[in-house]
Amino acid sequence: MVAGLLATGIAGPAAAAAGRPPAGAGSAASVGPAAMRAVILVDESGSLDDDAVRREKEAAQLLAFSSLTPDSEIAVVGFGSSNGEAGQHAVEVYCPLTKAEPAKQQFFVDCIDRLHRREPSEGADTDHAAAMTQALSILGRAQEGRPSFIFLLTDGRLDVANSPQYGQPGARNTEAQRRVDSQVAAARSNGVQIWPLGFGDADQAALDRFAAGGAQQTCNNLPDNQPKARVVTSPDVVARSLFEAIGSASCAQTTEFDTGKLSPGSPVELTVSIPEISTDGVIAVIKGDSRVEVSYVDPNGKEVGDTREFDGSIFTRSTANGTVESLRVQNPRPGTWKIRLTAPADVPPGQIVGAAAMWQGVLQAVVGLNPPVPQPGQQAVVSVQLQTRDGAIDDPDTLDGIQFGVRMSGDSIEQQTVRLTNDGREGDAVAGDAEYSGHITVPPDAKGALTFVGTIDGPGVVGASTVYTTVVAAQASPITASLQLGRGHVAPGGSLTGSVVVDNTDGQARTLSLQLRNLSNGARATIDPATIASQQRGRGEHRLTVTFGEDTALGATSGTVILVDAANPSTVLAWSRLNADVGRPASLLERFWWLWVLALAVVLALLLLAAWLRQTDRRVRDVSDVTVYLSRGGQPMGHLQARSDTGSRFPFVVLDATGVAPHLDHSYGGGGGYAVTRNRHRVLQLRTADGTTRDISAGMPVEIEAGLALTVTAAVRDDQPFSTVPGSDDLYERAGDHRGSADSWAGHGAGRASAPAGSYDPVSGADQSEVTTWIPGGPSQRPAPSGFNPPASPEPPPGGGRSPRNDDLFD
Repeated sequence: MVAGLLATGIAGPAAAAAGRPPAGAGSAASVGPAAMRAVILVDESGSLDDDAVRREKEAAQLLAFSSLTPDSEIAVVGFGSSNGEAGQHAVEVYCPLTKAEPAKQQFFVDCIDRLHRREPSEGADTDHAAAMTQALSILGRAQEGRPSFIFLLTDGRLDVANSPQYGQPGARNTEAQRRVDSQVAAARSNGVQIWPLGFGDADQAALDRFAAGGAQQTCNNLPDNQPKARVVTSPDVVARSLFEAIGSASCAQTTEFDTGKLSPGSPVELTVSIPEISTDGVIAVIKGDSRVEVSYVDPNGKEVGDTREFDGSIFTRSTANGTVESLRVQNPRPGTWKIRLTAPADVPPGQIVGAAAMWQGVLQAVVGLNPPVPQPGQQAVVSVQLQTRDGAIDDPDTLDGIQFGVRMSGDSIEQQTVRLTNDGREGDAVAGDAEYSGHITVPPDAKGALTFVGTIDGPGVVGASTVYTTVVAAQASPITASLQLGRGHVAPGGSLTGSVVVDNTDGQARTLSLQLRNLSNGARATIDPATIASQQRGRGEHRLTVTFGEDTALGATSGTVILVDAANPSTVLAWSRLNADVGRPASLLERFWWLWVLALAVVLALLLLAAWLRQTDRRVRDVSDVTVYLSRGGQPMGHLQARSDTGSRFPFVVLDATGVAPHLDHSYGGGGGYAVTRNRHRVLQLRTADGTTRDISAGMPVEIEAGLALTVTAAVRDDQPFSTVPGSDDLYERAGDHRGSADSWAGHGAGRASAPAGSYDPVSGADQSEVTTWIPGGPSQRPAPSGFNPPASPEPPPGGGRSPRNDDLFD
């Protein structure tokens, strides 16, 4: 193939480009924000007041402390005018061009503090021409990869009427304006952008001419990042507006300032948000007073800032001695950050404080082509993936708002734009994997070099164009190949598998080499097999394995797997991206979490069932509704009602069983007594004094010692499927009523009651439907029918009914 390319007259450099692996791959480690070179011109004219000067100092400190990289160089220049008196200078360089590194930040605090409002004896007019001349002499011509800026802070208009160096009094401002225009033009030719910020009596039109006249090339193609003038109504917002201008100039995004009032004893907590796509950020805090203390808390609740590195982030905290301070973060954790400010006792109450974030996503487009050396008329697949310094981005949601694309051009073809998709169609291999691909057909008459340029644009995103070059094959290659590699999560020591398909059309034996290239920082991996033998004509498929070392870095890992001819290693036959998320293997608990959740649910269900069964059994066995009646020879001797907290066992004793007045009482321990229980079938049971237990029927007497009998009754309960209590059909009884149909004689009220038809005497078994009960103490005492002898005391009939109830209608 090389011989064929040379035969077409392609020069050596073009031939060397044949079959290159993806351009831009693996260079993520060097991806970072560009260092700026900036001069801030600060108006010191006599029209300023003390508050305006204080705000200008805050703005100058913000510039010094808000650079996304400590390699940025900052200079601070104050300007007024030179009115011809001895010792007057239109400009004063307070801070020469100095790197904004931590070791120099106290220097910036000290030199910026020298800014002041000029007195007339110092030259208190406004000389923009001298200020621009000084700034350009500091910056010179813009350097490659280091953009240059002039930030102009002014509260007024050009005024040099008292400056004799500009000629006759009536023409001085005109001459000064001519020099301003000349300096602005020089800024454009030197590649220096001008970002004016006006307040007070500033002239918007004049400031617009500054912005439009300087250099216009920016770090991306978005209009928001073109130089523009800002005019604010109050010095209070000068620092905040300059912060936004710094962000726009740097192609970074800034958040709104979160503000609050700070007083001693009343700390303030402010918040800022940083998105996932950010690779570099800075949190700027306007304290208003250098004595205010600041702490920073990341989205996980960890206080950071005083540590150099934590959780993959690198922190650089500015000096705390100024009225502004900052926390620069490389690889910031995305989410909401908290900034806590505390004022000592000697800080005046009501101090206004604020915090904002500036962030940037520094990305690189990795451009690749399959096949690496296409033939005329052949369809090829162009693919683009974006990566940060941590590796490739594999979440398409992170790329919302990001615009990127590929343009193809060549020696014999006009430029074409390649349409890219991430939907698994038109050349895209996997939908939703954040690798965008598209088909491109090489023109049939194409020859020579092919160039693909990948571009990136988006809010807060900086990305240099990536150039991928190859050549059009002069003739079909005798050997072609395709390579596929799996992707996903893998543990240190684990592997990803893939396959290589090789087509050998001439039958010549060849040795092909598999190689890993451009692994991201800290990744350790090997590929097996290292070589593949293609011995004969036809197609062969081979398995490959990429194994990650135990010492490999955790996190997203990217790289490239390439297949080359071992005899000609510069020619890439096929390639595939390597994308993996390296993490510790999941524990059994993590891997089978669903099984643990299911087991927990089953255990919880069993516990709930057991509790329900226990509660149901307790309710079924409860005998707190039981009353026991004692009788001898059919004559009532007394009764005893279970307490409401009796539970499943009602113990009692018979006292004076052989005497003339036997009676019942509750048992409080010890043996020799009786007990009523209820089994799970709701059948009442009586344990007698001799220890035997027998089933009993409610209302039926049971012979016990000394000629005595016990009769047990129970109230009708809602949970009983049928009643075992006589008189349950009494219309005047309800569940829990302590009296039967014929028990209203009990003496708890006055009046009379008739036993409804069907009432039953538990001792005699006689129908009581015609009985009118005698109620002692009632308004009328009507004799009962013959055959009924009311008791001398308010005792129930032997074994009859149920105990009195408070809510009986006749009670």
